[in-house]
Amino acid sequence: MISNNTSMPTTDDELQKNTVGELKPHNAPITLVEYDSSWPELFEQ
Repeated sequence: MISNNTSMPTTDDELQKNTVGELKPHNAPITLVEYDSSWPELFEQ
């Protein structure tokens, strides 16, 4: 079921209430790249 609630958690407590499992910091690099038009095909499954 899709929720109609569009509000985002605003505090750590609210985020933890909506998280399954332990809330862990990401602590790793995130690589940003230019859009690739072949990506949609990879996610069509």
